[in-house]
Amino acid sequence: MENYVTAQLTTLGWSILLGLLCALVYDVLRTVRLRRGNAWLMHTLDAVYVAAALLAVILMALQRGQGELRLYMLLGMALGAVMYVALLRQVLQPIWQFWVDTATAFARFIWFPIDFLWQMAKKVWSAAKKLFHFWQKYATMTMYMWKYFLFAGKERKRGGSAEREKKTAKEKPRRDHTAGGRTVDRRSRF
Repeated sequence: MENYVTAQLTTLGWSILLGLLCALVYDVLRTVRLRRGNAWLMHTLDAVYVAAALLAVILMALQRGQGELRLYMLLGMALGAVMYVALLRQVLQPIWQFWVDTATAFARFIWFPIDFLWQMAKKVWSAAKKLFHFWQKYATMTMYMWKYFLFAGKERKRGGSAEREKKTAKEKPRRDHTAGGRTVDRRSRF
């Protein structure tokens, strides 16, 4: 197996470029996190960044390193990240801040009509819901009124003959016996 110095130097150059690119993406995401400060946004951006960086390292190791992640590739990525922080970060940071602020303003501009339509839809839904309940109650009252007019003079029959016999039979008053020997009608007390 032969060592090809030019292939190794090319792989080192690509790993330096990958480290520089990873540091640049991290710096842009850092600017977004500092501007927006939401915890869920921070964690989401960190997870996406780590997954993308890991995928990039694996792809580079498969393509340039013939499936092996070599130590000089890792050192090259670290060197690229240090070069970005030392040389380019101070120059590019104001540019990232400008573009993050511009993107935020544009997102608010786009979100305003969507939010307005959402608020209007909630109001219309609330009014429709109240109107539906009103019409439901109105229909119930109207049906009751028609039943009253249709069946006002008629006696509605419920139950069988046993029910009618119970209603027609006279109730016998219940009597209580007191200590004095007198019988008292219970219905007359009230």
